[in-house]
Amino acid sequence: MEMCLVHGVIGGAGLDVFEKEPGVSEELFGSLDNIAQLALANLKAFFSDQPLISPVRLD
Repeated sequence: MEMCLVHGVIGGAGLDVFEKEPGVSEELFGSLDNIAQLALANLKAFFSDQPLISPVRLD
């Protein structure tokens, strides 16, 4: 799974357990930074009445 994330085979994963806890791979921390930046960009857009960067359709 981790290599799929690193190489962009999959876009994301919700992981709550790691193979060798507590030693989590450094590559996963980069994806966490990306998620945080995307969340902040969406919040800024929302509160500025701008289109969201990654909207979720509820239909």
